[in-house]
Amino acid sequence: MEEEYGAQQIQILKDLEAVRKRPSMYIGSTGPRGLHHLVS
Repeated sequence: MEEEYGAQQIQILKDLEAVRKRPSMYIGSTGPRGLHHLVS
């Protein structure tokens, strides 16, 4: 069951939407280590 990937699957996120949607992509972890990374 393969789905084709095309232009309709691409989402353009504005401002901090991308960080809110996938925070681990930007800070590495959403746990205590990620919090420490943000405040240090």
